[in-house]
Amino acid sequence: MRKKWNFILCFFLTIIMAGCGTKEKSLSEEELNYFNTIFFSSTRQEVHNQANQVFVSEFDSPENIDFISLFYNHIGYYTGDTLEITDDELEYLRSLGADTNLDISKNTKEYMEECLKKYFGLSIEETNKISLDLFYYNSGSDSYYLTVGDCNFLYVNVIEGTYQTENELELICEVSELPFENLTEKERDNLKKYRVRLRKEGVHYYFLKNEKYID
Repeated sequence: MRKKWNFILCFFLTIIMAGCGTKEKSLSEEELNYFNTIFFSSTRQEVHNQANQVFVSEFDSPENIDFISLFYNHIGYYTGDTLEITDDELEYLRSLGADTNLDISKNTKEYMEECLKKYFGLSIEETNKISLDLFYYNSGSDSYYLTVGDCNFLYVNVIEGTYQTENELELICEVSELPFENLTEKERDNLKKYRVRLRKEGVHYYFLKNEKYID
């Protein structure tokens, strides 16, 4: 009988300990400040943060990130270095049917690989290449091009965050087409919100999924 009760006691202690191990832990003020001032951009800056682009689309795994959403704006928007588009490149784009009277966004393959590795821990080949076929690729310059209208950049403000496991966290974020310092109180009340999940590895954070959030 004693063995039976010892077994039952151990069983319930295991459940209790497991529950304690999965308890959510809120991010510290220092961590929230990091996401709002370094990882994301909430205010107007000379060079913007490409991490903000993940909120242009929803995705259920890093492999399903949408390339147009992530790389719609040209590389100079995030690096400060505008890539020149030569006459030869324009001629090549026209030969592929591109309307070169529109604005053209250019991203080198090298930059796209660096961005994917930095924010998703993946290479282009490791993704499902969603919408990549809608870019114009030039092997001569090893670059991808899009004909675009206005930029689709979104400013991001992290409201709260919690660790779901030891190395995975969720952030609740509000997004705006305007810098947050320019918003009225009414505009702030009507912003869209998203729940984004990240994996932490050392000092790096990798996106896992993004979805709309409703209070």
